[in-house]
Amino acid sequence: MRKFERAHKSEIHKRWKAAWTNGSKFTRSMTKVGCAMVCLILIVVVACGLAFLVYASFCEDLQSICAIQTMTPKMTLPTMINVNNKYRRGTINFGSGGNANAFPEIDSIVDATESNKAVAFMMKSCSLDEGYQQGVATQNEDIPGIINYDIQTVPDPQQFFGVDKSCQKSKIGIAIPSLLVPRVNVTTEGMLNVVGSQTLVLRELALKGITAGATLTKLNIDYTIREDDNLHRAVYINSDLGELKIGDSDEKDACTAWEGNAYTHGRAHDAECPNKIRCR
Repeated sequence: MRKFERAHKSEIHKRWKAAWTNGSKFTRSMTKVGCAMVCLILIVVVACGLAFLVYASFCEDLQSICAIQTMTPKMTLPTMINVNNKYRRGTINFGSGGNANAFPEIDSIVDATESNKAVAFMMKSCSLDEGYQQGVATQNEDIPGIINYDIQTVPDPQQFFGVDKSCQKSKIGIAIPSLLVPRVNVTTEGMLNVVGSQTLVLRELALKGITAGATLTKLNIDYTIREDDNLHRAVYINSDLGELKIGDSDEKDACTAWEGNAYTHGRAHDAECPNKIRCR
């Protein structure tokens, strides 16, 4: 192809110049319009692509309108906590009811735990557009020993290349009292943070979601075998695209000594693993 272009470059140029010179005013005008349309389409596509990347990247940092919801269940010591979260942006934080540092931006959740004796739920939901900041969070206690939290975004927001233009996001905190050792099941497409401490112990932890990610810091699991779980999984995480971080946030203290089918990226460290799993 290149040899053909080099051999016939002058001829092609002559034919183009002759066609332009001998062409009618209408054909020359249509050629100009066609070239202008191609350039305009390219500019629009590139501009929209750049706008999409900028919007998706900096959406979290834009000024938002926020609303706060707080719920305390009647059941103070449930055996299982299920969370179904439809927000794609934001985080779900599990922490001790006595550790306000586990709940950034919603540290007032500890006031609802009755001095770290009851489960408390708080959600700070935000949006760029008025009317989309108030997500719907429901708490269901119909089944004895089980609390179900269902969190929904405001439906039908305007879309920009398939992305929620209202930029809905949430900060969700679930405080666990010191006397409770629950099974926790989370379904989300966002992030799950388990902020461990001496007073936070979980029986089991399960996380599911295609883009779900997790940061597990000083995770403390006291697993008891169940007959209805043939695989006996103390910790179960199923995510195709999410990032899993195990250990302290500081890289030098990161824990990579983890048994199971977890694929990790990064260099290994000799730091002592701060996560604990006990099986009974």
